[in-house]
Amino acid sequence: MPKHVQTLEAWAAALAPHVSRPIHFKIKPPFTAGALRAATADMIIPADVENFLCSEAAQIDFWWSVSEHAVPLQVADKPTDGYFEFNTESLYNINADRTGFLSPDDSDSTYTRWEHAFRFVGVPNGDAIALDIAASRDRPPVIYLNHEEPEKHIVLATSFESFIDAWFGLGCVGPEGWSLCHFVTDNGQPLDEYEYGTPTSRLDPACTNAAIFRHAFGF
Repeated sequence: MPKHVQTLEAWAAALAPHVSRPIHFKIKPPFTAGALRAATADMIIPADVENFLCSEAAQIDFWWSVSEHAVPLQVADKPTDGYFEFNTESLYNINADRTGFLSPDDSDSTYTRWEHAFRFVGVPNGDAIALDIAASRDRPPVIYLNHEEPEKHIVLATSFESFIDAWFGLGCVGPEGWSLCHFVTDNGQPLDEYEYGTPTSRLDPACTNAAIFRHAFGF
């Protein structure tokens, strides 16, 4: 069984005694290369995402919610939910309009980042987690795109694979920025309470908050 699917199965079992509503968890086996090409004929998918679809899972639906009492973090707005919807249809839908949230006043760099980013996590509030193709086409970093303040973006990982490793290690918590920020550090140091990210920030599954969060669920 693919390692990341195993990680989510372990999280589903760990979260089950604490959830406030039933966990929604659905996995479909990976695509063959030919089946993926047929399913994505009108879409160019970055190599790392394509590799995931063909080696890990063709579809992942993982939604969970727990009460605040289950999360012992001493923070405002405790992270109590996880959400990941990932399949070729969702990838198409969240990439269909790349610049819909931008205004005429946004800078050229902001426009370029949004226009060229490949979104792979659609956040329910309208934000997105994406590969920053404008920064690097060969090995794009993962960023959090804020639709209300598009000039601000959180660097979450140096690559798709490192992001998946980190985020799945946290049970796909979030994915809203206010929730993820509790687990983002800059060179291992916690961020300022009001600062969501820096050019060297990373989603850090080994940080203090992450350790407390994982321990709460015996993970």
